[in-house]
Amino acid sequence: MVEILGSTRHVSEGTGVRGVEVLRSLLREWDAVVLYRRESKAVQERRRLADSRGEEEPEDLNDNEIHIPRVIDLLKAVWPFVLGTIDWVCPMLKKFLQQLRASVAPTSIAIGNSSADIDSSFSALIVALAASRGYLPWYSAQTMPVLSIPRADFALRSDVQKILSKIEVGPEDLFFSNDESVEKALPASDLLLVDHNQLTPELALHSHNVRVIIDHHAETGMYQHPLTYKRIERVGSTCTLLAETLTDEMLAATAPDVPFLLSAAILTDTDNFSSVTKKATPLDEKQYGRLLALLKSCGRPFESFGITYDDILHARADVRGCTTEQKLRSDLKEIADPRAGVAVVHCAVRDFISDDPHFASNIAAFCLQKSYHFLVLMFPYNDDGAVRRDGAFFGPPTFVQQLSEYIFQKPVEAAPISGLNADITVGPSQWALRCFQIRNLAISRKQMQPWLLEFLQLPHVKAQFVGASSL
Repeated sequence: MVEILGSTRHVSEGTGVRGVEVLRSLLREWDAVVLYRRESKAVQERRRLADSRGEEEPEDLNDNEIHIPRVIDLLKAVWPFVLGTIDWVCPMLKKFLQQLRASVAPTSIAIGNSSADIDSSFSALIVALAASRGYLPWYSAQTMPVLSIPRADFALRSDVQKILSKIEVGPEDLFFSNDESVEKALPASDLLLVDHNQLTPELALHSHNVRVIIDHHAETGMYQHPLTYKRIERVGSTCTLLAETLTDEMLAATAPDVPFLLSAAILTDTDNFSSVTKKATPLDEKQYGRLLALLKSCGRPFESFGITYDDILHARADVRGCTTEQKLRSDLKEIADPRAGVAVVHCAVRDFISDDPHFASNIAAFCLQKSYHFLVLMFPYNDDGAVRRDGAFFGPPTFVQQLSEYIFQKPVEAAPISGLNADITVGPSQWALRCFQIRNLAISRKQMQPWLLEFLQLPHVKAQFVGASSL
């Protein structure tokens, strides 16, 4: 029995205090059963003698036999903890992904938004696991989690990689939008959208397959056909909504991997519950506290994973050696009509520009490559511990001027940054770059993108893109 369950030290790290006590009781009872079986011949002889003499069976024989049902009861109690120990040795999420890759084609795909950031990536992983195991009350099917970026771009998601490495999940375990297995599965699969509620232009032809939407961004009103489940709520993190959906028993069965990923996503998407950026809601706080308590109860408190909020920020902001194009691709979301991008780069706009003497022409080349009519850039960063935000608009000069005038009327508290603006010509195209500070630190891409969509619906703006499918 000891060989099966491992040492007490090993068990204590994988199962928590309650599991250790049950295991110890089980071992004591098992030892008694072993002793009883060793003495079985002597016991049988004593029984035979008692029967032949017409005597009652000695009481100590009955006492020994009660160990067997007690062992059975203890085995029932300890089984969840044994499973937890096995998952601690072979991380549960990694095992799920490996089994999924080796199985027949899934019937569903859980897919995050095109930024593939922490919240989006972890939401896809957890929804796929929960749907595959029957943990979701509104959907159950074998589901593949997909990160909505090319596999090569995962190298640019250093913060996502750093967190996943703590549960031994690497890029070889994950599924990406350009994987052959994903492209084959897409046409016939139900789509579960997490952390967005509108497919990217590349996936728009599969809109009729959308069955589930779980998101914390502004409602776009897409997909009027009947959905199996839809929840869009303006909280700090999509993972908050997932945590609320999963019961304590489900989270315990997937611990420590799932509670760890959920808590990491909530922590980062709320900016560590910053009172300055004001992203967190009471529901975020409630679910985050619940997840931390659950991790602690199963013997793997969050701090035991060896990663802090600052570690995640440093990994995210590490763009050393990256080209301008790679920085733009590292956290990019797209607007479908007209085709455009909204990129987040984790540094000051001044540093972004100074790193590349040809930054304007390289941004223009990026837009032309992606067929973007314009590009919005957001620059969140820390300056000696203080939160800072910059922004920039890049596109045709008249359009950029109109967009600036419209957005600056919103509560952005924008202040132009002198000396960084540029006007360039690339072939027949004219481009303008306008940079500004965002003094309202609560403004992020999540708030900016709905304003962009409002602006694009203005008649005089829509008229600029009639008949223009690409640049």
